[in-house]
Amino acid sequence: MCRWSFHMGNSSKRLTKEQMENNVLKLAEKRNGSLTAVELAMDTDLSLEEAKAKLDDWANKGFVTIKVSESGAIIYFFNGIISSEERKMAKGVSELGFDD
Repeated sequence: MCRWSFHMGNSSKRLTKEQMENNVLKLAEKRNGSLTAVELAMDTDLSLEEAKAKLDDWANKGFVTIKVSESGAIIYFFNGIISSEERKMAKGVSELGFDD
């Protein structure tokens, strides 16, 4: 069973699943759209196993993409978090040929 709590200064507060997910997404945003299980465990009260299981679950559901760094670290990229530069460069659906 996962413990869903998030560090809040010196104390920790029980959060709902939705609040925890929102905090994880904000944490990923601060890290340019990616996290490792170690980073998630460090910034929450989740164990390393729980953090990895949550990220793997999101990967299985298509919310994150798994990549491996040159050093072998597993990095989870959150598909919906994009940079402001990427937003500016985005093309309209009609430009991509999807409006047939």
